[in-house]
Amino acid sequence: MSKKFQGRVIAKGNLTGSAVVSKDLLNLMAIVDNAVIQHDVKGNILCLPKAGFTKFGGMFLLTACKKGFAPSAMLFSETVDEESASAIVAASNWLGYSLIAIDRLGNEFLDMVKNDTKIEIKDTGEVTIL
Repeated sequence: MSKKFQGRVIAKGNLTGSAVVSKDLLNLMAIVDNAVIQHDVKGNILCLPKAGFTKFGGMFLLTACKKGFAPSAMLFSETVDEESASAIVAASNWLGYSLIAIDRLGNEFLDMVKNDTKIEIKDTGEVTIL
């Protein structure tokens, strides 16, 4: 049984892919510094409440985009943090990297989604857990 959620579009796009879930705030530095996390998020849909812990998170996310181990999409249950938002926009404008991002999906979204769950994202901000 699928479940649909409506969020706010930060960077639009259409995608179907596999989820990688962090139920807690994620330190974006971990994407750059941890090979296991790089492998897990690369090309997948990263689902999280929001990023946190560092004011340099945006630079770490940009580095991940530039080096090719960033997620294809980021789905936030809460309002996107400033560091992630700036990096998502900069990745598109400066690097030509399309990182789909939707925020304000709600706590129910993060409670329902599990690692490796298939997710469909539409450019309208609609997210479906398949």
